[in-house]
Amino acid sequence: MKREDFVKVAEEALDSLPEEFRSRIPNVAILVEHVPPNQSRPRPGQKRRLLLGIFHGVPATKKSVFDLPIGPAHNRALSQHQPKRIACDTIALLAVFDGAASQTSMDGVSQMCKLSSLRQIYISALLIALSLPNVSVQLAEAQNSPAASIQNTPAQIHALKVTLLSTMLVGSTTGLGEWGFSALIEADGHRVLLDTGAHPDTVLQNARDLKIDLSDVREVILTHNHWDHVSGLMTLRKEMMKKNPSALSVVHVARGIFYSRPAPEGEDNRMIAVKKEYEATGGKFIEHEESAEIFPGAWLTGPVPRKYPERNWSVSGKVQTPAGLVEDTIPEDQSLVLNTPEGLVVVTGCGHAGIINILTFARQEFPNEPVEAVIGGLHLFPATDEQLDWTADKMKEFKVANLMGAHCTGIEAVYRIRQKLGLARASAVVGSVGSTFVLGEGIHPGPLAK
Repeated sequence: MKREDFVKVAEEALDSLPEEFRSRIPNVAILVEHVPPNQSRPRPGQKRRLLLGIFHGVPATKKSVFDLPIGPAHNRALSQHQPKRIACDTIALLAVFDGAASQTSMDGVSQMCKLSSLRQIYISALLIALSLPNVSVQLAEAQNSPAASIQNTPAQIHALKVTLLSTMLVGSTTGLGEWGFSALIEADGHRVLLDTGAHPDTVLQNARDLKIDLSDVREVILTHNHWDHVSGLMTLRKEMMKKNPSALSVVHVARGIFYSRPAPEGEDNRMIAVKKEYEATGGKFIEHEESAEIFPGAWLTGPVPRKYPERNWSVSGKVQTPAGLVEDTIPEDQSLVLNTPEGLVVVTGCGHAGIINILTFARQEFPNEPVEAVIGGLHLFPATDEQLDWTADKMKEFKVANLMGAHCTGIEAVYRIRQKLGLARASAVVGSVGSTFVLGEGIHPGPLAK
């Protein structure tokens, strides 16, 4: 179908639109329910990506609108991309709506005309948005207005403290060390627990020793399914709900955490059993298929695209996915990214997706933001010198200012990366139980780690 054909069809349908819609094209595009034939409802993020493709065009580096990143800075980022490929992507857009325009001729129009008249109006309105140059100009002008700039500015966190509650090293006489990870994030009044340690009562005991009350923490983030990150969940939930029934009552997980991991001795994913037990207490899981802002300035990555073959995992098992039984790459591995005036603070569990993949994904959401701190496990303890050097060289590109490498990062890995990044001793340390990172102050590592 030619560009002018789209315009003709759209113009013919425009007269059927109510006046309030005609006067504010392309806002009518928001009404479209673009459901592919094999879906019962739109997947999260599809509509947002679609509208971005309409409003801004598709960067030449992307194949279609569904390759576009979305997040707090998507409008600002996309508005800077050149050249635009709106016309090139129109056939794909129609195919997503109805599977009707897989042809590149006027047959697409005849197929579209078989749709309901109301839906035809909606699609035609989209075509106007795609085809008329003045729409792009008007939108660009609107985006450059002061009001639009304020609206598109990502939220920032101004008060932040991250405290390690589970890791291998104990930095002082207080606390218990273990092969596990947990961290408490306190950000502008929000308190979130990321991972729950390897043993049922380690985080509970360490929190008590550090005089940290977890009973008013409502939300938990589990970065992935491994036992050394999830084993404390039920103990914490049952103990804290004695004081506050809503304590630790919501758990954010990423798609894949409940996939079966079959092993010779039986099911190897304990999260399947934990899910049933946890929900019996009244708790609920929120499963993320993609990135999400869980509170202003706090961005959960969801499953991270693996641009680089970092392969930061040691297991060699299989996972049962919708595509079949495949190598377990821990597809659900997710991290928390906190946007602050000093830069991004990234908290990982094991970083199985690869710390460079994680930072690359975060940069898509927050373009040009430096990384103020990386905190948590990076699973680099088995890495070769060459792998560590590559990782450190890549981290330089993100201007990492602080590193608190805990859990599976590895002691030697922390020191080698510190040297390659040229960081001071106070800015790159091995994380220990009770270690903290405070925005504006830096890392407080504890006597031993110091």
